Amino acid sequence: MGTEGVVTELNTIEDVVRILRERPEVLEEVRRLILTDELLEMPARLAKLTRIVEEQGKVQLEQGKVQREHSETLREHTETLQEHTELLQEHTELLREHDNKLDMLIGDMLERRASRLLLPRLSQEFGLRRVRVIYHPSMLQSLDSAFLRDVENAADNSVITDEQERRLKLTDLVMRGIRKDDGANVWIAVEASGTIGERDVERSLESADALRAVFGEAVEAVSIGNRIRPEDLARANEMGAAVVIAELNV
Repeated sequence: MGTEGVVTELNTIEDVVRILRERPEVLEEVRRLILTDELLEMPARLAKLTRIVEEQGKVQLEQGKVQREHSETLREHTETLQEHTELLQEHTELLREHDNKLDMLIGDMLERRASRLLLPRLSQEFGLRRVRVIYHPSMLQSLDSAFLRDVENAADNSVITDEQERRLKLTDLVMRGIRKDDGANVWIAVEASGTIGERDVERSLESADALRAVFGEAVEAVSIGNRIRPEDLARANEMGAAVVIAELNV
């Protein structure tokens, strides 16, 4: 409906306001003249935007809830994994301790068996008598204290180096005998191993050099084991170390 039915005379602003209040169709027509379509549609758009924002807010709240649940689950899994890791570390340490104890036991048995096997072999090969074990690492301190005291005194007086002192204390067997032809003392540095390798030979020679420096007497380097490769045997012969092949299985 247009404004053609309006016949009231409009002289003041109050007249205009009164007509707009009394005639809604006039007010709507004025609105259309003054306001653009975009402004007129703004309330509907704002309402729609409000609904969209509210829906997005609900979705974000739900996603946040799911994320918190996932975070809690992840935290629980992390704690469980940490507990399992700690248990595995404890078991690994226990296994390592058992392995070390087993290695020490096997090594001690090998060394004791080696000493029994070596006594007749050394007596024959080097022309010795009264061959006996002076030291090996698992001996009681009361039995090897004299040997260790001599070694430590030599290190304190710079007769041997700290590394040579350590090498002697790690030597599998230190034996001593008396040479039959002249009655001289002969020291024997022994390395025992299932399979004799080049490093076993080198260690026996290093121990022999240190013994010679400490006691100033004849020394022999010996490696004893179940087997040795031909090239390592040739190397041992070239370096002046004796090799004794004997069954050392425990």
